[in-house]
Amino acid sequence: MYEIIIIGAGPAGISMGVEARNFGVSEEKILLIEKAEEHSIKK
Repeated sequence: MYEIIIIGAGPAGISMGVEARNFGVSEEKILLIEKAEEHSIKK
């Protein structure tokens, strides 16, 4: 079970993942979903 699910790996999503880790959420409890093959791509 995840503690946090982040949809979108743009700047805000990546930052949210980092902040969650800084607050003690283990990486196994974070799910980050991105539709693109790479994150933070400008279109």
